[in-house]
Amino acid sequence: MTTATKPLRLDIGSSHLRVREDYTTVDLYAPEADVKADMGALPYGDSSVDEIWASHCLEHISADRVQAVLREWLRVLAAGRPAIIAVPNLDYAARYWLHGPDRHAALDMLFGHQGEAGETHPTGWNPASFRAELEAAGFEVVTLSVIFETPETAEGSYSHDMETIRAEVTKPVA
Repeated sequence: MTTATKPLRLDIGSSHLRVREDYTTVDLYAPEADVKADMGALPYGDSSVDEIWASHCLEHISADRVQAVLREWLRVLAAGRPAIIAVPNLDYAARYWLHGPDRHAALDMLFGHQGEAGETHPTGWNPASFRAELEAAGFEVVTLSVIFETPETAEGSYSHDMETIRAEVTKPVA
């Protein structure tokens, strides 16, 4: 008789939030995280994760680490399984910086809150550059959309009140 194992779903960079109750939160800085780990050095075996949710965390690492982090997520994700990865739309943030009514909000969009460790934004993308980044790491892009994230459209994350690029990707089946 075989015992069904519970799917392993990761919420990477969760802060104090959780996308859904059945996700394991992974965050280096949040004291509440289920697993305290760097998003580029996950303590899981190859192809052991069933799903990844990573909302508004990738922009918190330097540009020179992005490919290594994405390849780490690809390594732990099982073949054919999904990941949802969301990042701010840098094009929107730049337009808001130039024309928006709230200079403080524009600074947060562009550079992060910077109140605590890990809260800066040292990199960013527009939809085309984000798709290219994901594909270069080896993901297959299923959908890539730009949404205006509000409390109503934000799923399991802070509402950022800005344009967000949300990609559903999969690990290719060999």
